Amino acid sequence: MLKKLFILFAIILISLLLLVILAGVMIDENRVKKWVSNYIEQEYDREFEITGELKLNLLSLQPSVTAKGIKLENAEWADKPNMATIGKVFFQFEFFPLILGNINILDVEIRDGRISLLEKQNKTNWDIFLPEEKKPPGYFSVEKIRNFRLNDFTVTYQSRVKKETHTLLAKNIQLQNFYSTKRKGSFQGKVDSIPIGFQLNQKPINAENVDKLLLLTGHIGTIELYFTGDISDDFNLIRGKSRVKGSGETLLQLAELAGLKIKNFRSYDSFATIDANLEKMLINVNQMDITYGQSQMTGTLKIDSNEKRTLVRGDLLFPVLSSPDFRSLTKKSVAELEEETTDIDVKAQEKQSEKKKLFDDDPLESFIPEKLELYLHMKVDKYVGGDWDKLIQGGKLNIAIKEKQLALHPIKVRMLGGGISLEGLIDQSKNNLTEADLRLNVNNFELKQISESLADLDNKLNIDDIIGGDFNAVVNLHANGGSPQDMASTLSGDLNFVVEDGYIGSLLVEALQIDVTEAFVSWLADNPKTEMNCLVGLFDIDSGRVETESLLINTDDSNVVGNGVVNLDKELIKYMLVARAKDFSLTGAPIKIVMEGDLLNPMLDIGGEDSLLEVAAEVLVTPIAEGFKNIFSENSESEELTGCKKFMDDIARIQKKADTVEKHQ
Repeated sequence: MLKKLFILFAIILISLLLLVILAGVMIDENRVKKWVSNYIEQEYDREFEITGELKLNLLSLQPSVTAKGIKLENAEWADKPNMATIGKVFFQFEFFPLILGNINILDVEIRDGRISLLEKQNKTNWDIFLPEEKKPPGYFSVEKIRNFRLNDFTVTYQSRVKKETHTLLAKNIQLQNFYSTKRKGSFQGKVDSIPIGFQLNQKPINAENVDKLLLLTGHIGTIELYFTGDISDDFNLIRGKSRVKGSGETLLQLAELAGLKIKNFRSYDSFATIDANLEKMLINVNQMDITYGQSQMTGTLKIDSNEKRTLVRGDLLFPVLSSPDFRSLTKKSVAELEEETTDIDVKAQEKQSEKKKLFDDDPLESFIPEKLELYLHMKVDKYVGGDWDKLIQGGKLNIAIKEKQLALHPIKVRMLGGGISLEGLIDQSKNNLTEADLRLNVNNFELKQISESLADLDNKLNIDDIIGGDFNAVVNLHANGGSPQDMASTLSGDLNFVVEDGYIGSLLVEALQIDVTEAFVSWLADNPKTEMNCLVGLFDIDSGRVETESLLINTDDSNVVGNGVVNLDKELIKYMLVARAKDFSLTGAPIKIVMEGDLLNPMLDIGGEDSLLEVAAEVLVTPIAEGFKNIFSENSESEELTGCKKFMDDIARIQKKADTVEKHQ
């Protein structure tokens, strides 16, 4: 029985060989050209032509096909007639798998190719070739490929929308035994004006935990890349050490390609240990050590990605973080700018009669990735360089993202003379809605030192001439909605702050653009930096209404008291500031400023008098006492607030007078 099977199998093979020989003799190469051209035209509605010779070497156990002078028609709207031209294509494959409809490629050579990719508005000249659930007949495999050679191949990309043109030149690409333990490869070419080169060599070695040693060296302009390690035959498992270093010039060029305008990049050198399973998308980057200019970073990064979600865990330490000192500006074409200008003009005409709004009703875009799960801890011991190095000294960042929720717990910034802490939750898990619960703490800010540093950034803005002192604040905010208007109308919480032992300058009035009477100006301007014992601001926020519990500026000579409401929902303001000299004296003539109307353009009424009860007793006394608890809590260091304590006796005295007046009425 077994003998009969062998005989039958031999007969089948001989018959197939005879058929192949007959086919090789009888096939007309011109007819094959026509078959191929008709197939491409029917499938993609583009003309395809082989203008040179077509050789079919089928009388071999390793058949081959050689074609010269290949042309592929471009889209009708394109300028150039051909989308692609190739001087020569050579394929060699295995014979026996071909009988079963499977193509196992052994050798490939492509020479003198030109491909033109063109993008115009909402269409491209290549989208017709994108797969639409189509699969080629049989089985196509490159796992047994021995040699791949590509010479003088150019791909040009032109975007008429962005007015950009980029060119990839593959001068020489060679791959040998790429799917074996002895793979070799090289690449020489350019991206625009950036030269690129790679060399790859792998060989079996006898070392513990290493099956195959892969050596990769390369450069992209001034960027140098190195990798040594172990890599599986299918490239799914990678384990080794990598290094990337350079001087920064090429990063500038790459940034330009990405549409970014960068001032400069510094020199960099980085090391990392990589353990990755690309099939399962598991990537562990351990023992990271990166130097960038003055910046230094160490840490670990783990990525686990699948169709449902991408999990990222990072723990990064910056012993020194230097300011990147760059401006990220997306480049826009003339056409884009003209289109944007036109849109703005149209919208301006449509809303010409409408009232200007601070908060629009355009939908808020989601900024939390839906499938991202992130846990990141970052610490900066020292911040240097850039415009803000005199102000920011370091900090910590702890954030978590899961199911479109961003948790800040917390973000701390250590600054000159104090610190800022932000914590809370931003939830975008509900369709088209954003909900935020945030708490901001500002501790022991020395405004004088900070304003001096800010003044160095821009000599046109000298905050040191406006206000100074020790600043503390607590802000609790909650809002939800689908637009800025919704968020403003639902905003709730409180805002409490204290500035102690400082000063207030005349520029504060100018900054508010309030043209006050000469008397009120003199109250501030006689001494450009009037000593201020205490500034207290206590505000309650409910459904978009910001109500003043207390606003007081206390100096040795005068007091300014504020009271009123800001309605963020309707964008209206009704606010009153009263300046009263000589310690709330009943005989002193107060100066009153009333702001009322549209929040963006309120009407001002300057002058008038007010009673002691309205501006002091009812507005000021009780809320201030409660406000200190909100800011500094029960176990606070409020005993150190000597400047604010100076007027606490005045508050008690005013309260006593107010009670006396009320009893006599």
